[in-house]
Amino acid sequence: MLAIETHIPQRLAKAQRMLTQAASVSPKLAPEVVIHMAYFAMRHAAAALLIERTGGAPFAQRAMIDRFAQVTADDGPTVRSLSEGFDWAEKVRLTFDEQFGCADPQDAPKALRIASDFLDYCRAQV
Repeated sequence: MLAIETHIPQRLAKAQRMLTQAASVSPKLAPEVVIHMAYFAMRHAAAALLIERTGGAPFAQRAMIDRFAQVTADDGPTVRSLSEGFDWAEKVRLTFDEQFGCADPQDAPKALRIASDFLDYCRAQV
């Protein structure tokens, strides 16, 4: 098993790979792919930050989002907006994934922007 400290750079690297892959896909042709990848980029970045600040990160998706919001609650309005964006991306993803809806192609570029800013923030904090 890897030492917990090694998880941080690995999580950030995985987040960057997912964000890069999401950006390489056409938001108009495959919005669901873009949104999924952007969400999971944020999830890995959030895990890195949580590991840094608290020594661990929850596995469950809702728990990860809630814990990120709790841990970053005092980091200011910009971070609160990023946290809300993380929550939004999960809700959009679940809507078209589990409820068999379709993603709005306009949501894909928004998810990419949020994920990029989210990753920049988390990277700067660890």
